[in-house]
Amino acid sequence: MIWFGEKSLFKKSLLRHKHYVYALFKEEGLPPFYVGKGSGNRCRYHTSNPGNKAVGRLVKKLDTYYVGILASSENEDAVLRLEESFILKFKSILYGGTLLNFSSGGRNTAS
Repeated sequence: MIWFGEKSLFKKSLLRHKHYVYALFKEEGLPPFYVGKGSGNRCRYHTSNPGNKAVGRLVKKLDTYYVGILASSENEDAVLRLEESFILKFKSILYGGTLLNFSSGGRNTAS
């Protein structure tokens, strides 16, 4: 796993705000293959504890994948709304997009 930008900046962002929206990428410059909402170190556990099995399988196949923090806040509802908007922007592969997300995000988190 590689962080976009300087890793210490991401750690500071994770410590500064309780909730965040993150994206997983196969390569820099490509659209994300997953968008999620997390807290703590959630964005790091897609190999050991994937909520979405398709994402877990892909991450295990990749030698390297990239993580980007898209937004963060103390307000969980705000972050959930942002997660939904990013999922709508990039779209699930079910609707011609790039994401392995099978829900619209937010409180509707069935994988």
